[in-house]
Amino acid sequence: KFDDDNSGELDLEEIIAAFALLPLTEVNEDDVRAKFTRFDADHSGALDFEEFTEMMKELRAQDAKAVSVKKVRLDAAERRAVRNLVSMAEVKLCKLLPAERERACAKILAW
Repeated sequence: KFDDDNSGELDLEEIIAAFALLPLTEVNEDDVRAKFTRFDADHSGALDFEEFTEMMKELRAQDAKAVSVKKVRLDAAERRAVRNLVSMAEVKLCKLLPAERERACAKILAW
């Protein structure tokens, strides 16, 4: 389907064209170019089926990892709410006796 010249292999331009159609949201063209160079084991300038399959496995894993570790950012109002909550907890903890404070801190950390 992507082998425009019917060579049985995919060159870099064919692979880049194919990636535009794939649902890899966290992989960009630079990633594809770097992986292509690494997985072109025989340095032919094209990937055979085995090389392409190995590259795809790694790119999918990279994409999945990037999606799963994407940082959630809090907006300003959420950050204020968290700071207020933490401040209130600190005030309440300061009023406790040392032994009670340790138990309370342990419960907070366990949560």
